[in-house]
Amino acid sequence: MIPSYPSAKRNGLRFIMTATALALLVQSGMAGTTGVAVAASTQTEAKVTTNSSKAIYTTFQSKLKQKNGLIAADAYLTNRITQVTSHHLTLMVLQLENARLKSLTTMTDRMLVPNVQDKMMKIYQWNDTFTSLMGRTQDTRLQSLLKEARDSGYNSL
Repeated sequence: MIPSYPSAKRNGLRFIMTATALALLVQSGMAGTTGVAVAASTQTEAKVTTNSSKAIYTTFQSKLKQKNGLIAADAYLTNRITQVTSHHLTLMVLQLENARLKSLTTMTDRMLVPNVQDKMMKIYQWNDTFTSLMGRTQDTRLQSLLKEARDSGYNSL
């Protein structure tokens, strides 16, 4: 059976969007990981203990496992980054990136809805970020979707 043109076009667009989003995720993940390593290595204020680090790690895992827990886990890691050992920090960053990769297809599918694409194309400007698009739209559903994408770690278009 030969696929219809709109179906083939949609699948091609989905592939391009997914590949682009994955490339941006990897790029932002690498930049974020570098910052994480620097932040962890410059920690001099409080002595990090293995027990406290393990407790933070356990809490992080429980947040990540919750439904839509990616945003909460990301914020938790950001707030506790200097309070964990390098071992736990490495595990948390890897788990966070794996969760982002796992939810990438779902987020991409939500962004590829024709109505959403139409709204974004009307306000998009070169090198826009999700934050700049949020500021240019009055549509609260689009703002919410863009905020969720941004806060989940998908930093740019």
